[in-house]
Amino acid sequence: MSFIKFSSKLIFKINLKDHLIHLIYRFNKLMEGAFFG
Repeated sequence: MSFIKFSSKLIFKINLKDHLIHLIYRFNKLMEGAFFG
């Protein structure tokens, strides 16, 4: 029971990190487009 809770929390954290990285990547692309487009 606790293992399932732990793994789901871990997966959530990993997904959150991936989402943040994706957002930052898109933001950087937007800035590049604004400055060098």
